[in-house]
Amino acid sequence: MYRAFALLVSRRDPNAHDPAQVHELLSEADIGFDDNGNILLNGVDVSREILAPDIALLASELSTNPEVRAKLVEKQRAIGKDGGVVLEGRDIGTVVFPDAELKIFLVADAQVRAERREEELAKMGTQISIDTLRQQIEERDKRDRERAISPLRKAADAIEVDTTGLTIDGQVERVYELAHKKIGLEH
Repeated sequence: MYRAFALLVSRRDPNAHDPAQVHELLSEADIGFDDNGNILLNGVDVSREILAPDIALLASELSTNPEVRAKLVEKQRAIGKDGGVVLEGRDIGTVVFPDAELKIFLVADAQVRAERREEELAKMGTQISIDTLRQQIEERDKRDRERAISPLRKAADAIEVDTTGLTIDGQVERVYELAHKKIGLEH
């Protein structure tokens, strides 16, 4: 959701330095999901566009804005108010849904994350060096850990899963196992 908002901001104010513009865009941003989990911005699927590195960086910067955080947390809570949802984000288990039934804190080595990101971007036709991606990931992590509002941190009751050596299927399998264990089903 932060990336979708960042995309909207970048389209209107590429430097994102105008607080009045950000405020105005917050009221006009209709961010949600379709039935397939694709992110919609004002009714248009922007799932692919929000993966751009510049959008990720802008989203991290905008996430330090208290007004942006308040509005998007409100939207996230509305989406999950009835339960039965899977949400991911850097403050979902600590701020947005601190009473969630199952909290999983995913971690991975920055180099591996950069390699995964490079592969994902290459499939979209975007080439960025591993070193640049690793630096961006490390900067974003640092900024998000140090922000005053809703910093990135593991909830005390979250289960940490290191995905460094796991494939996507392996990651899904591990989360699936944890969810089944939580609800008392054997896998």
